[in-house]
Amino acid sequence: MRTWAKQQTKTDTLKQKIVDLNSAFYVLRGDIVSKEKQIAALNERLEMWQQYQKYLPLHKKLPQLKSKKQQQFQEEHRAEFILFSVAKKYLAELKKAGEKIEPKKWRQDIATQTDEKDLQYQQMRKMREEIKGIECQKKVAEQQTIPNQNPNKEEYLEL
Repeated sequence: MRTWAKQQTKTDTLKQKIVDLNSAFYVLRGDIVSKEKQIAALNERLEMWQQYQKYLPLHKKLPQLKSKKQQQFQEEHRAEFILFSVAKKYLAELKKAGEKIEPKKWRQDIATQTDEKDLQYQQMRKMREEIKGIECQKKVAEQQTIPNQNPNKEEYLEL
């Protein structure tokens, strides 16, 4: 009976390890999702900044033209002016919200967040492998704790 109790304790310990690792796994997954959202937001800011910079020369060129040519120029570059306007509005909203327009910092933050996310993915893969290993150990331990349902030869011979 003692060995059965020890095996049961071992099985319970392995089950608890699996529960703990699964909890840590999902916390880590939540952190990764959070980082991905932060990276996406920073990428959006950076794209708007680049869009603003790309079409700024067109916007500056418009007032330098005569009125007839201004209208023609606006029609020719309508899409670019719309994109410039959207980027300008987006950046103005950021400023209004108290954010600084710092594309260099955004790039650094993206690189940092991406590196951290990659490390967390590696940790997640290791945890997944560890969970699989512990589940295999638990399965073996459970098989050892289940009483043999087929009678032993000795018991069979006694009948």
